[in-house]
Amino acid sequence: MIHHGDALRLLLKSEKLTNRALASLLYVHPNTISNYIQSSEIKLDVWRQIATALKKDLNDLVPGLQLFRTPNPAAEPATLYSSPPVPPVAETLSACQKELMSLQAAYITLMQEHLALLRSLSSNPQPTS
Repeated sequence: MIHHGDALRLLLKSEKLTNRALASLLYVHPNTISNYIQSSEIKLDVWRQIATALKKDLNDLVPGLQLFRTPNPAAEPATLYSSPPVPPVAETLSACQKELMSLQAAYITLMQEHLALLRSLSSNPQPTS
């Protein structure tokens, strides 16, 4: 992936803009632009502000930055848009029912042990000091 700071530097060069000029268009301090140039990733909102300030389309702002392009389903393979395979409901339901039954059995066992503990404590009260 292209370094966003490098992309911004190239954009400034191609538009013949200085950091100070872009800063005034974005209403930020010139040091902010310098920080953007040093950043490996610039937020999408900042790129949108830059595109708006320069009156350019976001997709055409920096040709190397393709992460803003929305994929074209007609041009992309169908696997790009397909969801992962879903197992048949019968298989999933059966597995879930088995898991639920084992959890219920464990819960019943735990409650029986809890009741037995309460009974033993109530029949043998501990002296309090």
